[in-house]
Amino acid sequence: MDWKLWYADGGTFSSDDGEPWESPVQRVVCVTQPGVPGKDILWNENHYLHHRDGEWSAHDVHGFVDQTTYGIHELDCHRQGWDMPTKPYKAIINKALREVRGE
Repeated sequence: MDWKLWYADGGTFSSDDGEPWESPVQRVVCVTQPGVPGKDILWNENHYLHHRDGEWSAHDVHGFVDQTTYGIHELDCHRQGWDMPTKPYKAIINKALREVRGE
């Protein structure tokens, strides 16, 4: 598995399930991508972008506009982030962290 999207309903979609553009569009809580130093987990943003080089990045609205204005030729997928109550949010993030760290 190269990457995994974690959703607010507790579901996931990974590179083993299909291509990035085949994943559900909304309610992404975080993205894990084991083996990408410094970017092995991305969370707490409104926009997640998959780049043609195979990596995901996370952006606020300003970063999203910048990426889609100047780097659109490098992108192949956009997914929308989701905010939610603290307790279920932390449960998803902690599960993702344990998996990406191999715990």
